[in-house]
Amino acid sequence: MLSKLRRLSPTAFEEFVAALWEIQGWQTELTPDSHDKGIDVIASQSFPLDLQVHMQVKRFRPESKLNTSDVRSISGLAMSRDVNVVAIITTSSFTGPAVEFAADFNQIKLIDGNQLTDLIQQLGCERVLDRYLATEDWSRIELASYQGSVPLYSPAPNFPTGPHAPPARDEDHETSADEDGAAWRFQSVTALDGVGDDTANTLAREGIHTIGDLATVGVAQESSKFALSQSRLAALVSAAQDWDGGSITRITGIGPEKAAALTAAGVETVADLAGADPGAVAKYTESRVETVKKWIREAAYLRGDTALVRKLLPEESIPLESLENIGAQRADDFESLGIESAQDLAVVDPYAIAAESTFAVSQLRRWSRQARYSAY
Repeated sequence: MLSKLRRLSPTAFEEFVAALWEIQGWQTELTPDSHDKGIDVIASQSFPLDLQVHMQVKRFRPESKLNTSDVRSISGLAMSRDVNVVAIITTSSFTGPAVEFAADFNQIKLIDGNQLTDLIQQLGCERVLDRYLATEDWSRIELASYQGSVPLYSPAPNFPTGPHAPPARDEDHETSADEDGAAWRFQSVTALDGVGDDTANTLAREGIHTIGDLATVGVAQESSKFALSQSRLAALVSAAQDWDGGSITRITGIGPEKAAALTAAGVETVADLAGADPGAVAKYTESRVETVKKWIREAAYLRGDTALVRKLLPEESIPLESLENIGAQRADDFESLGIESAQDLAVVDPYAIAAESTFAVSQLRRWSRQARYSAY
């Protein structure tokens, strides 16, 4: 089926993707080439919720994988208050670092060629593709006769805005992430400006996956291990050591409006958020305390402060099976690794667990984040 999709012209491929969403009940529009900002198709619906998905579609050959730069280019749009999801849909695939980068954004969805063909089959739309290839005329295809429904997104929540004032710090918990060398040990190196797939892969070959890993590299002693100049490695290590977590919009659920509210309250970076008091932030931004706790759990996790993550989760053990796509078998597999509850999963090191199991890093990151964000 992928060979058939690649026979479509770029414009025809955009039209076909739009048709797939129309069949699922969405309204779609193709964006003009001169004003698309990298987006080719916009799908929207108004019932039961107002939702909007912006799609970038790439009809590529198998060897033309999309990389971190491709995903990074649309990450800003994912933070727009008017966009629930940004999806990149391709007939090829994505590099590992690109998948890891996207995993940090709940609003970004990646759909590769295999997933696209699965969707086409689930919707029973093989005939739509065949008829278009035979007629090259969309007007002769009655889309209403095709029906299907596959949820491909999880909408980003909208949070209210309100008056702002400087938030109190959490005096009961001072992070020790810097002191124990664990700072940013769960934040991928792809978060650093200028670190693309090639550099990420070069570092990964020497076991450097996160900003925390990179910050501890001894440049003079270890530069010979890396296929990087000593000056380049020194610059990366310095950037990792000075890293403050970047913009708070990296935290799922914090868009531009909420970021502005938090910035006005003195919370400008992920590091600031990890040290803020949930009750104070909730009061000053007129948000629910449980919502703020989710943000702080995520910030604390990226900061490497697993003790704070656990503190902000319920004390009562939460079954792994309560999380999406974790059934009894996967729960047993996790338990064999010493991960017995959602609280345990919320603080795992995905790289360490992946090395001991058949789970992929991207899977573990997704499940771990789900454990931190679930409403308990």
